[in-house]
Amino acid sequence: MPERSDEGDDARSHGEIVKAHWSGPLPPPAYLAEFERILPGAAERIFAQFETEGNHRRSMEQENARFTARDATVGQALAAVYAASAFGLTAFAIYMDANWVAAILGGGTIVSGVVAFLRRAK
Repeated sequence: MPERSDEGDDARSHGEIVKAHWSGPLPPPAYLAEFERILPGAAERIFAQFETEGNHRRSMEQENARFTARDATVGQALAAVYAASAFGLTAFAIYMDANWVAAILGGGTIVSGVVAFLRRAK
């Protein structure tokens, strides 16, 4: 039979679980100070990461803006080429006395242009 000691009855362990949460990219100053105390240089590393992430995000937003502007310009140029071609074919169809073809080509081009402007106005 194992021996029993009274010392084991009084010895207790105590644990504590702490959950912390903050919103925003940087922790509050008290936490930064605690991080720095535990790991010297940690606060500087956190700030460096924040700055690097911010620079990356801004460069991605600028690149996205450039692509959006380029896509709009290319789209407008292609729409102008389409409209000019369609109206040229319409004029040719009228010249060849194919009035129904001219009506479909010209009318379709005008309707698609009006729809595009109305969608852009919203």
